[in-house]
Amino acid sequence: MEKLRALREHLLSSTLGIEPDRLLVFVDEGRIRSMCGKDNRHFMLDYAANVVLTGSSVTASQAAFLVLEWLRDNQPDFSEHPIAFEADILDHDSADLALKVPLSETIRVTESADGFDLSLCPEPNLDEHLGAVASLVSNDRRAAP
Repeated sequence: MEKLRALREHLLSSTLGIEPDRLLVFVDEGRIRSMCGKDNRHFMLDYAANVVLTGSSVTASQAAFLVLEWLRDNQPDFSEHPIAFEADILDHDSADLALKVPLSETIRVTESADGFDLSLCPEPNLDEHLGAVASLVSNDRRAAP
């Protein structure tokens, strides 16, 4: 679960000063989907990443912004799935905050001399795809009588 590790590192490296011992990151509701075919052993991991900040001064808005910024590059279809959250206000300056972030990872399986190699497939660049589609539509409209 490379994305889970990457999300944790993103949060810890932010300018908000999140302390590692106050950040819990774990998975629940995990599912494995096979994409197997005759010559294909790839599979997908779908899961809910739980991000819990304990006794933190980071607000829900700040945490949401950090996660959404990370999702833009690492889970391009994130807007299809809402992020659930819960908060327990401890005092004027701190709260326990839990975010549930839906993630997926496609794992490429390739045969090697030693058996099989597993690697995370890169996410598609949706901006490039949308730009290409917009260009095609624009060109099609210009060609129409």
